[in-house]
Amino acid sequence: MFFHMHPQSLDNATGYRLRDICPLRSLHKCCSCRKKTNTARVNGPFRSPKSSGFTRDRTYVYSYQTETSTFLQQEGTDYSNLTISCRVQLEILGICDIVLLIDEVAITETDRDGREITSPNESEFAAQLSSEMLRFGMQGGIVTSVCPSYDEPVWVTNFKRGILSALQRTMPSTVPGTETITETTVAGSCPTVVRADATTIHKTKDFAECEGHFHVHGLVPGIKLASYAPFIDAISSSQSCQQEYTDKCITRSVCEERHSLVPISGLPAGPVTTVRQTLTSERTKGGISGNAASQIGRKSTIRFDHSGRMTSQKRDSADASDIVSQLCQSLRGGVGPRTAQLFPSLIHEMRRLETTVLASVITDAECGDYHNTLRQLLIDALEQCQSNGCIEVMVNWITEGVLTSQGRIQKWIISLNFVENPTKEMVSLLNRLTNFESIRKPLLLAMSSIINKYCTTNLDCLGDPRISGAINYFEGLLGFPKCRYRTKEEKVNE
Repeated sequence: MFFHMHPQSLDNATGYRLRDICPLRSLHKCCSCRKKTNTARVNGPFRSPKSSGFTRDRTYVYSYQTETSTFLQQEGTDYSNLTISCRVQLEILGICDIVLLIDEVAITETDRDGREITSPNESEFAAQLSSEMLRFGMQGGIVTSVCPSYDEPVWVTNFKRGILSALQRTMPSTVPGTETITETTVAGSCPTVVRADATTIHKTKDFAECEGHFHVHGLVPGIKLASYAPFIDAISSSQSCQQEYTDKCITRSVCEERHSLVPISGLPAGPVTTVRQTLTSERTKGGISGNAASQIGRKSTIRFDHSGRMTSQKRDSADASDIVSQLCQSLRGGVGPRTAQLFPSLIHEMRRLETTVLASVITDAECGDYHNTLRQLLIDALEQCQSNGCIEVMVNWITEGVLTSQGRIQKWIISLNFVENPTKEMVSLLNRLTNFESIRKPLLLAMSSIINKYCTTNLDCLGDPRISGAINYFEGLLGFPKCRYRTKEEKVNE
């Protein structure tokens, strides 16, 4: 059985080592960097080889603007435009510990007549962006950690991650020179062609080659079998950046993205979205505010946080019920193209529903002579939904005996190994099924996969009792007080 497996076997089965994520120490700093003993202050400010490149106890002021335009690749078509500008201040607390603050936020957009107007949401948006400061760690010009406060909304932190991505200074090993380097930004970890000289850096990347880049949910998710294999997306996305730097600090960064729908015909006729991001150094001033000591909340990475997409909060079931009714009508002529068109729409709507509402939509569905067929379609959609709410409904039905087919349950649990954006709530939900002996082996494998993916982007995950509790449960099954060998003799004996 799984709980008698050797720790090394568990390593091989899950793809990571439990001993690598054991709670050996608490994470109480956003940046931890070691100073070499031979580093000294010589003719200037102290700078460790692992430092951010900025000078300690100073504030760096930047202007930031991002402009997003959407249009069709046809002559004479209208376009929509959204521009956000703000002031960004970086307070340098230590050799690698920095605080980001945002103020002076302004937002303009195009109205129905194509005129530029102040966004009606400007005040609310500005208040959210300015209310919390963001601690982050930077070493050698690379953002190593992001530590938002617990009260900051995910979308606000994601906006600030975009600013930090423009601030990163990724360099080839030889300057001047050109090299392909894996750079981690909001887009994920992407092979990036970097060309640099003494004052400028040029970077280009294709988002299709990025690991951890978010993709549109489909019926059958694609799975990479090799790290170098790109996903074939319906949307082509790329980015190019030109940066200027002085004394290891970015003084200007201009990045342009282009996202276009790839039509089957291959002709340029679909919609296009372009994003232009500009970060410009304005001035440097002495001193810092000193108000950042208590601003560390959770510890994460620079990657975009998509957890909001997996949160189920909608309580209005009208849209979902309407799709269910249309599905029922489509079944009267047999399962055909219309049924296939409605099925992904149903999955999308299920992801948005709160748990109890979602369960009611399924249990209340009626379709006369086609009731059983409709119910099977609804459960199929529920299994592929993979949001917190969908998983909770599945867990409830398994524990209550509503779902009894072992084959179906095991197939669903195995599919959870490929959840694209796992959450800590999923771990606690699946933990309710650990007493079911018949599904324990695939269940523990799925839980370990979810924990691994979640902890990759949430560096302080072990501080959450749902994660640490699951790991302690694994350790208990292995029969070790610690998921490590205590002595060499113990390793040989086991």
